Amino acid sequence: MMRYSLIFFFLFSFSFSWAKPIRFRAVLRQDPSQSISIGWEQVSGKAPVLYYGPKDLGQKAKAYPLKQIPQKSYQVKGMLTYFARLANLQPNTNYYFVVCDEEGCGQRYSFKTLPSSPKERLSIVAGGDSRNYQAARINANRLVARLHPHLVVFDGDMTALGTPKQWQGWLDDWQETITPEGRITAMVVARGNHELSNETLYKLFDLPNPKAYYALSLGGNLMRLYTLNSMMPAAGLQADWLAEDLAAHQDHAWRFAQYHHPMRPHVKRKSEKEELAKAWAPLFERYGVQLALECDSHTSKYTWPIRYSQEQGHEEGFIRDDKNGVVYIGEGGWGAPLRNADDTKSWTRAAGKLNQVKWLFVSLENIEIRTVKSDNASLIGFLDDDSRFSMPKNIMLWQPQQEEHIDLANNYLLRYQPPTDKAKTALMELSAKAEQQRLRLFWACKYEGHNYRFLIQHSHNKIYWSTLAELEGAGPSEELPNHYEFADIQQRPLSQQSYYRISVLDEDGELLDRQELLVKASQENEERIPLLSVNLLRKHLPINLALHKAEEAVRFELFDVNRNSQRRYKMALGAGRQEVQLNIQGLKAGDYLLEISYDGRLEKRAIRLYIP
Repeated sequence: MMRYSLIFFFLFSFSFSWAKPIRFRAVLRQDPSQSISIGWEQVSGKAPVLYYGPKDLGQKAKAYPLKQIPQKSYQVKGMLTYFARLANLQPNTNYYFVVCDEEGCGQRYSFKTLPSSPKERLSIVAGGDSRNYQAARINANRLVARLHPHLVVFDGDMTALGTPKQWQGWLDDWQETITPEGRITAMVVARGNHELSNETLYKLFDLPNPKAYYALSLGGNLMRLYTLNSMMPAAGLQADWLAEDLAAHQDHAWRFAQYHHPMRPHVKRKSEKEELAKAWAPLFERYGVQLALECDSHTSKYTWPIRYSQEQGHEEGFIRDDKNGVVYIGEGGWGAPLRNADDTKSWTRAAGKLNQVKWLFVSLENIEIRTVKSDNASLIGFLDDDSRFSMPKNIMLWQPQQEEHIDLANNYLLRYQPPTDKAKTALMELSAKAEQQRLRLFWACKYEGHNYRFLIQHSHNKIYWSTLAELEGAGPSEELPNHYEFADIQQRPLSQQSYYRISVLDEDGELLDRQELLVKASQENEERIPLLSVNLLRKHLPINLALHKAEEAVRFELFDVNRNSQRRYKMALGAGRQEVQLNIQGLKAGDYLLEISYDGRLEKRAIRLYIP
């Protein structure tokens, strides 16, 4: 009997073998709404592959629609580290993944891409200095799992000496930031003085620049996040890069910088960093950096908005300026030995000694800044996507002067410009209604930019077109389109049928999109069904539907001119107005008929696919 039990045990173990990827982390290095880098240590097993997709399929690796072989691997700090850089992701979307190798598959994890729209708020946990005290470090890590932020901004000094043992321990502790359901929060890291080289961070966190300074845009152009390296010369190449990037991103609503050494520490034993202040502070003020995270001193602080100046009333080269100043927050407290905040200034808003992280809520109009005490992290409730801007159960906030948070208003909104992606600019909802000798045209356009205009044209034969009018656009739009109307007062006889064409042009006159509409004289009092012209290079056909109720089976079938079926689609759709994207890759240019059926109804759309 014992022999059969052993045989069963070995068969069971073989059938459910596990891969050995450990010490996971997620890193942001390009557009966080469309990409992420997943890193792990491979303890054993060869040829690892990351399988992923937007649906949770557990550990059924082959069922996931996407896979990525790691593009980077390093032997660093006693660990064989792999990074799989995932791209072409959908914004604001949950993805699930497993890592498999020749020995099997590991645990299922997940992450969520950042939103791409600046109209959506971001939640950010920020801080640094986690060396020495493991219990305090683990508590701060647990806050990440519970507060459910979009990302973590980590400002350096992970370990004390940077030994392999310490780094392995740090990454083990970082697993506490992962929720019980396996959700990983991505991070953006800076170098501190206890990171002995740029190379260590570059290889452990897949940094986009081996010099460990770089910038990322968050939430479209909601925020430009700058990671600077205070362990390299602040002036020269780094300052030149910073000035150039700041100048190029003035259309962002916020500019936020992180770097390790504070310009003016709030602990006496720490020296002033005049080289940082001289090289960076004037650039911050010239180009509208509103917030800076500093660490290193192992204490907590908020400043009032301050400006680098030697004018009367300054202290240590800074003076309060509520209109043009920068707010500096910090200065560590993720697990390093705490120090008394014994060097406050006239422009210090608050300072204190506590284990803590900063928690930011970022919107177009303001940033709410909170300091969360970490000592009771295991008692704090878990937030989720729907509640991430709420206060969880048992949270302990630092409240100097009885302020639960400080509210940083955006003084630079005039610089902000809503993003425009010309590849997304699209005409939609083109229709017409005849009223005696007047024909009214209706259309909408989303993802407009500044100074766009519309060309309205008419033709009897689609060969010769006459221009009726050129209208100025209403200005920038995103998912919610701008709506337009034009009345054609007809001084010509109404022919049996005629055509109208709407073109959207950018500020340089470049054609971005065009749609045509067939109008028949015999149907002059009916609303017209549009002829939808679509650029084949877009690869997707946008179809607008208005459903009175949710439908489990909406069927789309696309026919060519000979009534041969070319594509079939079926999907469940919710109630209300919505846009459906149909894949048209592989189709040829030409005319098609799209039939849409649901709940006993049949709608038809004339489709023209063209290549410009």
